This record gives sequence, structure tokens and C-alpha cells, in this order.
Amino acid sequence: MTEQDFVAAKLGQKAHRIDGHKEALFLNAAIEILKDTSFAASAGLCFNHHDILGAYVGKYSENIGAALKNAQKYIILDDENFSYQLKISRNAVSLVLKSNELFIKYGDRLREFLVFSLLSVLRDKAGQKFNPLKIRFEHNVPDSNSLIQQLVSCPVLFDSPETEIVIPFSTLELPISTYDPSLLIYLEDYGNGLLAELKQPQPKLRVIIEKLLFDNLPDILTVQEVADSLAIGSRTLARRLTEEDLTFSVIVQDFRSKIAFTYLAQDQVPISEIAFLLGYANQSSFTSAFRRWTGQTPNSVRAQ
Repeated sequence: MTEQDFVAAKLGQKAHRIDGHKEALFLNAAIEILKDTSFAASAGLCFNHHDILGAYVGKYSENIGAALKNAQKYIILDDENFSYQLKISRNAVSLVLKSNELFIKYGDRLREFLVFSLLSVLRDKAGQKFNPLKIRFEHNVPDSNSLIQQLVSCPVLFDSPETEIVIPFSTLELPISTYDPSLLIYLEDYGNGLLAELKQPQPKLRVIIEKLLFDNLPDILTVQEVADSLAIGSRTLARRLTEEDLTFSVIVQDFRSKIAFTYLAQDQVPISEIAFLLGYANQSSFTSAFRRWTGQTPNSVRAQ
């Protein structure tokens, strides 16, 4: 862990993100130390990462099929090294992992980790431990084949044309209990804005900061935590924001305001919960801040 800079001080930072290359190197090193080539697959089944935009979009989608289609679009915002393609037939659906630089550079165990991670996330969204029809890998049969076969109640095949998870068509209809159409619309609009920024030669600093804030809710990052995440000093961050006629506090206020209006449009979300989701200690603190931003109370906005 030390070799890949996985130190407690950094891992404990709310805005800390692990580089894909370091993750792959750590995975291979762990396998070497444990002398267990099935570790990548078993570790993948323990994966459960919620605080990224793609995961939020999936969480508030209607069912597994919608979650896969919706999240597919925004994965690049969270992990430029991972993507998948949906192939739908009459009786089954294939989630095909697209080859990328990391697969080529770091090998087969990373591929196994990502496939079983994806299965873990889907099971979590569905709220049940469903099994695929089969799992296919492009690479050769590993020494750990028998152990990998025991991890999931379906055939795991190797030397295949593509790396994919094949699930029953009926799996697409599995409902997601957290479905929220209003919040989903907001998240998609927000994601589309980020995607548009990505197409620019240099994304605006405000967009980058807002994404960090979003990914870490209900915690609200400090300016120092954001600066650390961007690998720059807090003074450098302040100077760059000044160049865009912004301050960190204004960005945080505007961000909280946008999220608050989104939740207030949903009557089923208590105002006390909105306060918590936006990092306030209690509803009173949130109400005071909201009145300062808008001149109105949360209750009056909800009643409109």
C-alpha cells in the first residue's frame, strides 16, 4: 500500500480518489503477496461504490435496465478507464466491457476485478443476489479457475471473443427501491452539463469543483480538501477562482441552493433530511441559510 501511496492520511480524505493505474498495481501486488490469483475476483464481489455520479443515476433509475442505460452515459465522468456496452437480444442481455489501456498494461486480474465489481454493484441496486447466465473472459484460463467458479452460481468461461456478463432479460425489469424520477431528471441534466464541459479544451474550474462537492455529499468539502484533491495549493485555487470572478464560498452556496431546490420539489423528502443531505447539523441551520440565499423559507418554496 505504501508503494502505491495508499497511506491512511490520504485514504481518509473525503475527496481522495485512487488513480486507476495505482489501483491496478496494488491489485497485482496483493495477489503476489497472498499467492492467490482468485483475489481479484473475490475483491470485486466486495466492491460497492456509491459516491459517484453514475452510481447516483443508477440509484434513482426505475429498474436495472434503466440504471444500466442511464449510468452508461456518465461513467466517463467518474472513471475514464472503464466503460461497457449493452447488447440486448430476445432472451438475454450482455454487458460487454470495452478494452482499454489498463487491461492491456496490467493484465487479466484487473479484468476479473472489474467484471465482478460490476456484478456486485448490480446486485446492490437490485437488492437481491441474482446470478448471471454466464460470465465470459477474453483471457486464458487462469490457475485460479476452480476458485473463481465457486464465487458465482453460473458458468465462468475463458478464451472468449469478448469479456462480458450475460444476464437474463428479466433481470432488466428488477425494480430499484430508491427510484425517484424528479431527482433522476436533475442528475441527468447535471451530468449532461458536465459532459458538455468535458468536450471543451479546458473544463471550467467551477464544474470540476461542483463535481467534487456532489461526489462527497452529505459532507461538504473545505477549500483545502478541494485543493488537495486537485493537487494544488489553496492559494493557487483561490487565485484561479478569482480569474473566473468566483470564490469557493459562492460555488458552495450556489451548489447547495441548486440541490436544495431539487429536493424541495419532492414532497416525500422531509426538510430535515434535505438539511442532512446538504451537510447541515439541523433543519434550523439549513432554514437560516436558505432564507439568506433566497429570501424565502424551505417550507414556503415547497408550498408554491
